[in-house]
Amino acid sequence: MRRIDDYGDITFLKESWYLNTRWAGQYALASLATRTQTLSIFVIHRDPPILRLVKHADYALGEPIQPLLPEFRRSHAHLDICTMW
Repeated sequence: MRRIDDYGDITFLKESWYLNTRWAGQYALASLATRTQTLSIFVIHRDPPILRLVKHADYALGEPIQPLLPEFRRSHAHLDICTMW
């Protein structure tokens, strides 16, 4: 979660991402999907409480993705981040 600055930017993984100046002062949620190597950035709206996708980009990782070890696998369904708001 990052605060959107006065210029409409957030910093994520040491990189600046421009969103829009109209969201200055609000908060954004950035999510990196390692399997698909994509970055999604959502603006958090409070009333009504929703996440709005404002940026989606390919994000190539600088190292290979390793398979998840069995001891770290979930035994239950995961929460969809969009249903949390």
